[in-house]
Amino acid sequence: MKHKSYLDIMRGFSIFFIVLGHAISHSDSVEGIYKFIYSFHVCAFFIISGYLFNEKKYKFKEFIRKKFFRIMIPYFFWEIIFLIPYAIFILKRNLFRNYEIVDYIFKIIYGNGNNDALNQNTSLWFLPALFSMEILMYLFIKIFNKFNKKTRKLLLISVIFIIGIMFSSFIKIKLPWGLNTAFSFLIVFYIGYLIKEKNFLEKINIKIIFLLGMIGTISCYLNIDIVSLVEYRYGNYFFALLSGICLSITLLGISYKINSNKIIEYVGSNTMGILVFHKIVIILFQAKMGKVTNYLINSNLTIEMLMGIGVSLITIIFSLGLNKIVKRNFPYLLGSYKKEERKVEER
Repeated sequence: MKHKSYLDIMRGFSIFFIVLGHAISHSDSVEGIYKFIYSFHVCAFFIISGYLFNEKKYKFKEFIRKKFFRIMIPYFFWEIIFLIPYAIFILKRNLFRNYEIVDYIFKIIYGNGNNDALNQNTSLWFLPALFSMEILMYLFIKIFNKFNKKTRKLLLISVIFIIGIMFSSFIKIKLPWGLNTAFSFLIVFYIGYLIKEKNFLEKINIKIIFLLGMIGTISCYLNIDIVSLVEYRYGNYFFALLSGICLSITLLGISYKINSNKIIEYVGSNTMGILVFHKIVIILFQAKMGKVTNYLINSNLTIEMLMGIGVSLITIIFSLGLNKIVKRNFPYLLGSYKKEERKVEER
């Protein structure tokens, strides 16, 4: 079956919004745009992952092994590697003194990005959360498989939504491997799964895309807070879900209509490397670039957005360069695998 280019296009757009959100996170005049980006940019990846999810292909142990290889190996390796520059340039001390390194290694193993636990590369909090979400979805589908198709979907939606409410509103314990986020937003992942199962994209049109975009945007600005999944900040949970789902599907619909764009597809096929490396450049521009930093953070909306977009594009280009070097020599450190296998998974 033909490789689905629109998924790489959506990944390309989504990682751009991730980088842009981080680039303008300290800018003074763009809070409204920042709020909009943060309402869906992580959920977009959950939708894609749900769309590609296939519980029938592997038995549970093999499923865990493959997902661990693709998601958690890069997470552990790069979080540990980034401890070195973090200690030298940010902390400016020897982590091995007083065995401080043990505390940092424990935080990496625990895999919860909340409460500044992964400061050396905060962006990677997403990987344990995604891994947990994949495993949870596999287990939920298998548990409810004994019911007929219609009943199974209704039960899954209901149970996942109730669990999401519980974890978003009442459970304050910070669980390992991003389980708080995984439980709170598992329904987003499942929506992606249903979109694929129902062939929704074949029925989507411009009117539906526009309507979903409007619902998502209105929900975003009706929410009382900026959504931050890593911090468990959702504001109104219903609005957070609605904006995340609707805007993510809007982006998926737009990507489906575009269907082919080699540049965006290339970016989208290398999102792991961009996720890993982009914070290096972002921090440099935000804190070490003199007038550039001032323009990025302390100007007006137009200048800050133009600077943010420019910084994001430079960051992505730089990250793609590092990605290419690592991928050529150590592909497993970026979760890479054979192209043939990838095409099979995207059928």
